[in-house]
Order: sequence, then C-alpha cells, then structure tokens
Amino acid sequence: MYDVCQSCGLPHMNQFGTEANQRVSNIYCRHCYQDGEFIDAAITFNEMKVRGLAIIDQLNTSKLKKRFMKFFYPGVLKRTERWRKRK
Repeated sequence: MYDVCQSCGLPHMNQFGTEANQRVSNIYCRHCYQDGEFIDAAITFNEMKVRGLAIIDQLNTSKLKKRFMKFFYPGVLKRTERWRKRK
C-alpha cells in the first residue's frame, strides 16, 4: 500500500478508488480511478501537476506547509507508478 495516490501523488486520506470488480484500490484515489479505469485517462503530466498544485492550495493548512508541499510535489508526482511508466 502506498501513502500517496500513484496517479496524482496526493495523500489518499481514506478516499480510495475502486477496481472493476468494485474492490478498493490501495494504489489510486477515488478522484483518479473508479471501476478499474482512470477517470481522466488522457490527462498529461503537466495537467496533473497543475491540478495537484491547485488542490494543495485549497487544503486547510498553514501557508508554510502548503509552500513545503508545493515545492516537493512535482518530484513526488514524477515517482508515482502512473508517470514513471510513461517515461
């Protein structure tokens, strides 16, 4: 099991996606993956990065923590299963 979604690179926060057989996916979050398929299969790495950074901006946490997360986010995203395979 991963601490972050292996598609968007954000923490799961107990919001897991589902496989085709409706089992819970311990790899992807529900915002990226449902019924065994990516919700937005055609999204590019840069589009995912922009989406993730926007989500970080909306988190209810300190500005310092958001800054820290935004600094490291692109590197985390690059190492996820979804984007590592595309290189």
